[in-house]
Amino acid sequence: MTASTDRTIYFIAADKALTSAERESFLDRFPRQNGAHVADILSMMDNADANLELVEAMYDEHASEVTEPGLLSTACHVCAVLDQKSWEHISSMVDRIRLQVSPR
Repeated sequence: MTASTDRTIYFIAADKALTSAERESFLDRFPRQNGAHVADILSMMDNADANLELVEAMYDEHASEVTEPGLLSTACHVCAVLDQKSWEHISSMVDRIRLQVSPR
């Protein structure tokens, strides 16, 4: 898999990992993207380097804990939109996304 494919898988998994309330809160922050899915918005955010400061800070401190390419940045983007910027929130989101990606 390529890094781009990895990220797409994580974007879709992040959408599935959100509760209905979290998904609604996430999408409400992007009113101009009416009809978009969480994964679509995450892709745009990743391409625009949105939340770069948060992503870099988390990589500096926790990259050895999250080795899958694209997973940590995806979790950071989701949590930043939901205004959850602590490592506890991001780590929890990483775990939730992993659960959606892992084969059952």
